[in-house]
Amino acid sequence: MLKGTSQRGIRNILVPTDMSPASAVALEYAVGIAQQMKAQLTVYHGFNYMAGLDAEEYPKELKPMIDKQVAELTEKLNQFVMPYRNGEVEMPINTVVKQGLITNEISKVTEKDYDLIIIGTKGASGVDEVVFGSVASSVVEVANCPVLVIPAQAKVSTIRNIAYGINFEAADDEVINELTEWSSYLGSVIDCVHINTNGNKSAEKQEKMLKLSQKYQKQTALHFELIEDYSVTEGIELYIHSRKPDIMAVLRKERSFIEKLFHTSVSNNLTFHSKIPVLILKMK
Repeated sequence: MLKGTSQRGIRNILVPTDMSPASAVALEYAVGIAQQMKAQLTVYHGFNYMAGLDAEEYPKELKPMIDKQVAELTEKLNQFVMPYRNGEVEMPINTVVKQGLITNEISKVTEKDYDLIIIGTKGASGVDEVVFGSVASSVVEVANCPVLVIPAQAKVSTIRNIAYGINFEAADDEVINELTEWSSYLGSVIDCVHINTNGNKSAEKQEKMLKLSQKYQKQTALHFELIEDYSVTEGIELYIHSRKPDIMAVLRKERSFIEKLFHTSVSNNLTFHSKIPVLILKMK
């Protein structure tokens, strides 16, 4: 079963932010999606008053200083979201500032309060930096709901096309159903794509793809495609370049972040180096 998925749809969206230009791009995406899905939007900023310690470990004498910093950051956060509250289409946005480790808070609040997280990333130059140096990767790791990662260089646009890299697993049906729900809100089409790197299995993979397409033949928003390439990475990059999907959806099982989705390099490349947003769905 997909983590965080329920029949109620996406009603509450959380946007963790450090108020940087990269997170401003994510906020702009979040506002558009919240409007289309008629969802509530909460923008969250977390901070640590003392590095290495969580809030419960602080001396009580520090409380007045922490309260002051919360007030100052709340004002700054309200200024950050102001353009969207007072734009052409007014958007009700909740703002929350909390002292504490962001990963602790995200794990707690997404257990029951939020259906989707939208977060920006500045990108990274290597695997170590991706795994250990990125707040976005930490959020992906602990969140109890889908996470939409927005690269800083992504161009905000209407979501007309969602691509999903299928791997002919039992969970594919759940992901397709989840994305079909997104499609009903966004009016988008869904391309289910598989990259086959083993020529000896082409006929087998084509048969599997045919069965999937027949199963969902009444879903006019769904398209199925098998792509032959010598590597998964190259195949997906070629697909993205030629078809230009607005979002790439991937399924990540409950395991270490650096283990493969298709391959480790694909996971890192799509999530932290892509110019398009990546929707990460997780299994329970």
